[in-house]
This record gives sequence, structure tokens and C-alpha cells, in this order.
Amino acid sequence: MGSTPSKRDTMLPGKSSISTITVFHQLEPESTEHALLLCPWTRAAWFGAQIQCCPTAHTVTSFGKWIMDLFEKMKVCTGTDYELCSSRVGFLAWGVWKARNLAVHHRSKPNPFLVINKAKQMETEFADSAEVPAITSMDTRRTVRRVTWRLPLLGWIKCNVDAAFLEVFSGGATAAVLRDHVGNLLTASNSRIAASSPLAAEALAVREAV
Repeated sequence: MGSTPSKRDTMLPGKSSISTITVFHQLEPESTEHALLLCPWTRAAWFGAQIQCCPTAHTVTSFGKWIMDLFEKMKVCTGTDYELCSSRVGFLAWGVWKARNLAVHHRSKPNPFLVINKAKQMETEFADSAEVPAITSMDTRRTVRRVTWRLPLLGWIKCNVDAAFLEVFSGGATAAVLRDHVGNLLTASNSRIAASSPLAAEALAVREAV
């Protein structure tokens, strides 16, 4: 369970109204869209990566809508490579988010090329781990299997939730992802919370999802 950046210095995914200023682009108000898509260095990362997107103020109204529109276009254009291409979006977005938080908290200078390379590294490591065969112990005759996400039953929807808690601020954030019985992403959400413990944050994540 990770910790979220401070409210004073940064923002939480999905929230676009926090009135703070990015440390590396002083002319724009901080927002989810600006921090992850529209800041000059983040735009360079999105365009320079394999997916070659170019978010602009004219094409981005909200981070969530931009991502969902991108996934819809990928379904049409990438065919059987959709899972691979969509995963690249996730790895790159995570890389941008981490680099942005390092810039806020450690005053490091974001490097789009480094972000792209780290995203590619995460993609490679994930692919390698997914291809590792089950290991059979000769002593116990038991098969050790990787724990993976499982599809819900036909007609059901599965909701996965998580929470982040930062004790010093007595709060954190929750996130939820809903998928159908074939694994299609239906919707996702996140929100800031006030909580007294990690367990309370996890409970609030379930409540927010419901």
C-alpha cells in the first residue's frame, strides 16, 4: 500500500481543481490533465513513446475521457495487438506520474526520454513475468502458480479497489476499476478521502466503489 503526495504540493489522479502550481512549469495551474498530459515534458513523453499520442488543449477535456477515447481508437486500429498497446498506455501514464511526483518532492528535472525508457522496461519485465511457466517442486509434488486477475462469471461485473493512505495528513485516495466477464474495462473512478488508518482507507475504497 503506497502513500500519496501531499495535498499542498501535488494532486491526486482524477482531480482537476487543486489550485497549486507545477514546479517545472510555472505558467499553468496544476490539474490532472496538465500534470499528466499537457505539460510540455509530458507531451514530449506521450509523443516520443511507441504509441505516439500528441495530447493538446484542444483534444483533452479530461484525463479520463482522453484515455477512454484513446482505448476506443486502439480497439479499431490495433486489432489483435490491442492488449499490448493499451498496456503501454498504462505503463507510460504510471511513469509520467512517478516522474512528476519526483519533480515535486525531490526537485528533480523530468526527462521524457528517461520516462519512456522506464515505461518500456516495465513493459518488458511484465511480459517476461507473464511468460514464466509454473514451477513444480520435486519434493512436495505441488505446482506453484502465479496469482493473476481472473475473469468474473458470465453476466457479472468485477470491481477491483485499492487505497493509499498518508498518516501525516490523515487522508489519502481510493481507486476502483470495473470490468465485465470478458475483461473489458467498463469504468474507473478515484477520489480523495479522510481516514484514520490504512484499514479505514481500504474500507472507504470499497464503499466508494459500491
